[in-house]
Parts: sequence; structure tokens; C-alpha cells
Amino acid sequence: GLGDVYKRQLPPSTLRFLVIMAFIGFPIVVALSWAVQRTPTGLALDMPVAPGAPAAPETRARKVDMIIIAALLVAVGFLLYRELRPDPGALLLPENSVAVLPFDMLSDNVEDESLGFGLAEELLHLLAQTEDLDVTARWASFYYKDKDVPLTEIVAALNVRNIVEGSVQRSGDTIRITVQLVDGVSLTHRWSDTYDTSDPDVIGIRDTVASEIASELKTAMTPRGEEMMARDAAINRRAYMLYLKGRSELRQEHTAETLEQASDFFTDAIDIDADFARAHAGLCDTYLAWFTQAGKEMTYFDLGEDACNRALTLDGNLVEVYSALGNLYRESGQLDDAFVEFEMALAIDPEHYDAIYGNALTLEAAGDLDGAEAGLRELTSIEPGYWHGYNALGHF
Repeated sequence: GLGDVYKRQLPPSTLRFLVIMAFIGFPIVVALSWAVQRTPTGLALDMPVAPGAPAAPETRARKVDMIIIAALLVAVGFLLYRELRPDPGALLLPENSVAVLPFDMLSDNVEDESLGFGLAEELLHLLAQTEDLDVTARWASFYYKDKDVPLTEIVAALNVRNIVEGSVQRSGDTIRITVQLVDGVSLTHRWSDTYDTSDPDVIGIRDTVASEIASELKTAMTPRGEEMMARDAAINRRAYMLYLKGRSELRQEHTAETLEQASDFFTDAIDIDADFARAHAGLCDTYLAWFTQAGKEMTYFDLGEDACNRALTLDGNLVEVYSALGNLYRESGQLDDAFVEFEMALAIDPEHYDAIYGNALTLEAAGDLDGAEAGLRELTSIEPGYWHGYNALGHF
């Protein structure tokens, strides 16, 4: 409707001002139309006639005009109110909230897909380290990859005000990475930038984009976020690209082929940089997947436990490793050890989705059904736009 057009083009404060002015102006116009008349010599005050004296014909006509004008003003005021009043069904999206969508791949190069996915995921993790920014987890936002869903529906489902989206395009030896921050209500761009490179520095681009978005959303990095940026700046670029490829394989269906390729990528990254903690964490997740799919073969358990412990020796704040180690112990029936690892993960990040989920499954395995249900319900609370939590609760 016309009111929807005005709402999109005018800020709420302006709309309120227009409605207020219409209602204030109504009695003023009525009073003036009653008391003032136009004469051949100009405007004149219309003084009341003596009691019993007949009103002049022009006065009676003018009063009829006044009644018509008053009726029109009432109609206009009503229409303004109806069109511009706040929609009771409108979304009240949290202002400092953001989701990072998987980047669009504008070329057929397989490496570009791992680059785009990895950059989006890394950006999401870093934005989560800001002071007061509510960041939707990748499990929820990455659901929309390759889905033709209007942005207005995405912000409603994820309950976020801002969306980060981007694309990766290759032209010869040049890779163009475009990132933009979009207001999910007005659908206008709040910030955007483009990076052309032949040797993509994912960490450098991630840090630059995260800092720009944090500035636009009036927030800043926490000390932990600053530490993460400083730590990752020292990672070998080639090792990091291999790590992203390994993570890309782990996102696929877990088959012998994808797990073998993931293991090779993580191992190659470690060969380049033996102290690359997150590459060891990737191996930890790979062996966990193998362990659960290979009939609980203890060889994979030992390899997974070693990889997890090596990662934590290098970086004791990798919450995803504590969660993976907890799942490894849960799958092997070592429930007490699993609880310890999930407790460590949740001490670092109380709302870490995987850790809450793994802990709930461990509680269920231990026979604490009330605790398990509470944990699964917490999943739907912290990620209300993600289908997995509801699915898990339904299965429970």
C-alpha cells in the first residue's frame, strides 16, 4: 500500500511528526476558518453578530465550507493514522544482530568454494568476538546456501537486523572477493568492499572486513578477538588454504573418500606448520567422524584423542576441540570424561551449540532425561532459526 512505500522511504520519527502535525493542525485550521473571512479589502476577523440578528448569506455559506473542510481534515487525519501507524505484526529485530550467509560462488573452481565458505565461516567466528554483537551461528545461517529465499524471510527466520553476504569470482589468475553488510529491514547497503588478489590472504581480508563491520555497527573487538587476530596473522598462507580445504571436505557427506581427503589436507597443513593448532583440531574432527562410522574402531579413537590433545596443547581456548573430544568420549562410552570436556567447552563459550548438544546427548546416555531435555530445549532458545534443535528435541 501507499503507507508501506512511505514507511520504507521515511524514518519512523518523520512519520510520527507528520501524524502529530496533522492532528495539531486540525483544530487550528477549524478555528481560523470560523473566525477569519476573506473580504475585498483582505482578511478580516469575523466578529459575532448581535443576538437575534440574521447571519449574512456569505457567512452561512462560509460555515458550510468550514464543515466540509473539517470533515476532510478528519478523513485525512484518519487515513494518515491508519497508513502510518506502527504495524502490530511488524518484526522487532534486535538492532545489534547479524548473520553471515555463505558466499556465492561465481566460478566453477572447486578451490573457490572452499575459499568462500571458509572466509564466511572465519568472518562469523571473529564477529562473535565483538563486545555486544549478537551473531547467529553458522549452523543456522549456512542453511540458506543455494536456496532462493528472499532476504526479508531470512532476517525474519534468523531474527537478525543485519546480513553479511558476499561472493567469490575468478577471472584468470585474479580472484575478486566482494563483501557487503545489508540492513535486513530497509534492504539498503550499510557497507561494502571489494578485494582483488591473485594470492588471497583470507586472514587479512577477514580481519579488515570484521573491523569495518564492527565499526559500522558501533561495536569493537573483545581482548579475545584481538588475540585471535594476532594469533592467526602468523599462520602460513598455504597451510591455511589447505586447512580451509579440509574443512570444506568435512562439510560434505562423511564418506571414506571425503574423510580421506580431509585427513590429507589437514596433514599437509601440519607438514607446513607443525604448530598450526586448528589443523590438528581438523584432524580431531576427522577421526571422530571415522570413529563413529567405522563401528567404533579404537584405532580411530586413539588417533582422534591424540589430535585433540595436540591441538589443545598448542591452543587451550579452542572450544570446538573440547566439544569434539567430549563427543569422542561419549561415543566410546566414557561418559564421565565426556562431561569434563563439555564443561571445559561451555566454560569458554556458554552458548556453544555443539557443546550443548553433545552434553545433552551424554546426559541422555547417562539416564538423566530431564537434564537432556533441558539441554535440547536450550538449543532452540539460543538458535531459534535453526531447524536442527527442533529436530533433535522431536527425536528425543
